[in-house]
Amino acid sequence: AVDAIQPYSNIFFETSGGFSAVIKYAAEKLGTERLVFGSEYPLQDPTLEVSKISLLRLSFESLNRTAARLLRLEARDV
Repeated sequence: AVDAIQPYSNIFFETSGGFSAVIKYAAEKLGTERLVFGSEYPLQDPTLEVSKISLLRLSFESLNRTAARLLRLEARDV
């Protein structure tokens, strides 16, 4: 799916439920500016998804900026 969406800058990759290797690949191919954090709540404890992002050393700040941009929020609102 990562390769399929790569050419389309208006399609984003949501991280919840993904294997950490796939999330890492998506970050490398698409950049974190096209990743959206997903918590998988209420299906599982969101700390599991937070742990994946932390273990991959991805920037929560970057993921927050992506979400803010998609939701058209000002930086001060995030």
